[in-house]
Amino acid sequence: GRKVETARADPHGVVVGLQFVRPSFQYPQWQTVDADMVLLGSARDNVLIFDQARGGLLDGSDRPEGGFRIARTFSPFVGGFQALNLVAPDAAGLAKAAEAVEKALSRTR
Repeated sequence: GRKVETARADPHGVVVGLQFVRPSFQYPQWQTVDADMVLLGSARDNVLIFDQARGGLLDGSDRPEGGFRIARTFSPFVGGFQALNLVAPDAAGLAKAAEAVEKALSRTR
């Protein structure tokens, strides 16, 4: 029942600018559209995952090929909206992460 869109994690996609409120910590600094997000990639290739990693919300260390990590963060870019981060260095890792999420969701139905 939710509306879903696919967009790039950059200023021409979901990033709208710097956050208006400056907390006591420097990162994350990007503000996005008002939406829950599923972010794919790693700190090397996704600016929003990188922004969370440098703010200490995510482990930014590299995963081995085919490896992945799934992490949920609360209000990283816009208050009240969550991010589900599927962190992997390659397509094989992202496919495994997506399978793990799908399996977890099927158990809750």
